[in-house]
Amino acid sequence: MKKIALFAFVLFIYLGINAGEIKNLPITFKEPEIMGIDLLTNKLDIGMVDPFKGAKEVPGGIKIKVKSNVDWVLYVMVTDDFRNKKGDRIPCNRFEIRTIRGKYHPLKKGEMYRIASRGDNCVSPDGVIDIDVMFNLKMEDSPGNYFGNWKETFKRRLL
Repeated sequence: MKKIALFAFVLFIYLGINAGEIKNLPITFKEPEIMGIDLLTNKLDIGMVDPFKGAKEVPGGIKIKVKSNVDWVLYVMVTDDFRNKKGDRIPCNRFEIRTIRGKYHPLKKGEMYRIASRGDNCVSPDGVIDIDVMFNLKMEDSPGNYFGNWKETFKRRLL
């Protein structure tokens, strides 16, 4: 034990003799605000919808990835009703969405619907948001292949 203590004492003295003057170097940098959104789902195909079976649900049908180091809020908005090639239409309010087993919300044309914000429990640690989709079809709707679009809006939350 005395040998270890003597060795540590000698090492401490040696380092103290050879230590130079320590200087501080001030370092500055700026991290820019980052706001980005990736629509990971390039197309949502609900498939064949049977009006006799009621609503068709697609869990995690839409996936969005948010990359941001600032507070943010994500909104979606349906821009038009669903239409087929013949011009028949199905109202967009039969299309409903939700995140993490919340309440389904029917979408209205032109209405912005809040999906998530930074820190919500529906946002995974890597920034991915899964959106469940439900679609209601009625017997009076014309048969055919229907198409529609939606728009996502990503805004910085003002504090």
